[in-house]
Amino acid sequence: YQKKAALEAYDFDQHAPWLVPHSRDPDLMFCTVTRMPVSRQPKAVEGHVRGKRFQRMLAAVKTKGEAAAAREARREAKRMEWEA
Repeated sequence: YQKKAALEAYDFDQHAPWLVPHSRDPDLMFCTVTRMPVSRQPKAVEGHVRGKRFQRMLAAVKTKGEAAAAREARREAKRMEWEA
């Protein structure tokens, strides 16, 4: 009963872009950073999010996203330059 209450009280949406519900197994979450299934238990989710592998890979994903945004801004500036 305590595990069920803890499961219902835990807010999985705080990890929303990185941990999403598993497509086939309702007892699992899927990590989009590490591409691994994670148990839906709050302790397991917190352990995964605080882990070294997840932190390292998340930093890499964020830097790739920033680089892509900078690239897109440069492309947009060139596009505006050609139109003027």
